[in-house]
Amino acid sequence: MSQTPKSFQQITLFIIFLNLFLNLSCSNPETANANLNRNAEKVRAETEKSNPARDNLEELLDRIQLPELPDEVVWREESGEANAARNKMIAVLKYNNEAAARLTALVEKNRQPEQVEIGAESWFPEELTAQAQMSGNEMLKGTAYGANQFLNIPYGSGRITRVENTNYFVLELTAQ
Repeated sequence: MSQTPKSFQQITLFIIFLNLFLNLSCSNPETANANLNRNAEKVRAETEKSNPARDNLEELLDRIQLPELPDEVVWREESGEANAARNKMIAVLKYNNEAAARLTALVEKNRQPEQVEIGAESWFPEELTAQAQMSGNEMLKGTAYGANQFLNIPYGSGRITRVENTNYFVLELTAQ
């Protein structure tokens, strides 16, 4: 008598696993990718609501050093996911031609420049998001330099990238 329930349990488990396997193997990868993209967009939208980008230059000056004052600024601070003490700031700074040239000459002294790509955030200025969309991979190309002149406690490291063919700079600083 004890064999019947055990066999019944084994058959039931086999059927459950078979159904699970068939459902997973028959799922549409395009649908799965679309769901992942929707979830990522939802998280991004929630983050932007709870931590919107700011355009207040005075408030930014309370947090970092600016060797040249920009004509336009938009920025956002983010807390580190694993460690709240590890904060990050991203600022997009737009300069006129003369100030952009002076700033580039200043940051060139920090370290050897390198060619990089930066993901364009949805809160970046429209000109940059359009440029990223035209690139085909949602990335902005630019030249990155050390950001020594911008550092202020708690930010201890970072880089500044001049976006190719513009007077926009993307400043990325990390707290130590």
